[in-house]
Amino acid sequence: MKPYSRMRGLVAGTLTTFGLLLVSATQAIAFTYSLDSTSHSSNATATGASATVDFNFTDIGTGKVQLDLDFVNTTGTLTSGSFGEGATSSKLTGIAFDIFSDITVESYTLTGKLDTFTTDVRFNPFSKQVGTFDIGFADNKKFVGGNPNGALASGESASATVVLHAPQNAVDLRERFRAAFESEGLNIAARFQAVNAGSGSDKLLGGTVDPFNPPPKDIPEPAVVSGLGLMLGFMKVRKKRSSKSSSKGT
Repeated sequence: MKPYSRMRGLVAGTLTTFGLLLVSATQAIAFTYSLDSTSHSSNATATGASATVDFNFTDIGTGKVQLDLDFVNTTGTLTSGSFGEGATSSKLTGIAFDIFSDITVESYTLTGKLDTFTTDVRFNPFSKQVGTFDIGFADNKKFVGGNPNGALASGESASATVVLHAPQNAVDLRERFRAAFESEGLNIAARFQAVNAGSGSDKLLGGTVDPFNPPPKDIPEPAVVSGLGLMLGFMKVRKKRSSKSSSKGT
């Protein structure tokens, strides 16, 4: 076989392999949910306490999606300025939201001050309107009550990882959650204490899904990129050797 034929076959095989690796690459898709001036406050006038939650979805196996959550207390840090009573500091003591009935939680890991995972959260006064929330993350053994000193202060963040049994892959599940939050088919709420404005505490229901995030993309894992580099390096070596062999032959 001529050197250039071997090289052409190697290139084709390499590209095919890399294409398969890209297809199987982990998909990590995110959107941000903001609880802010667009939310419904439990007070006649909102205190100005606010928060965001990042939802990141990753395929980790057949029928399993990893949901990574990042909670941030954004009170006093919103670029649009203050709202309501103009709070600049607060303690975020809990966030709760609904999930779909055909999804179950297999496991969870919590990092930071929202260190309690709970289910069937009763969150007054919103429970009268929307019932209980499916899952919640709080700073103490129960979602309501307790001393807020150890809760998430303004500018602080916490995270959680939840493994879900789901009928969709990460891309489809991301869009399903995003659309349901946007239409209020799924509910989400946050609780604040030690707020330095208004009544001193607040609860927010609903809000806004960040419309500016880019559309979901397949993101190759670092190992995939490294693998491509190794394959391209191997191709370069083979090409040099083939060139040398041709020169010797002449």
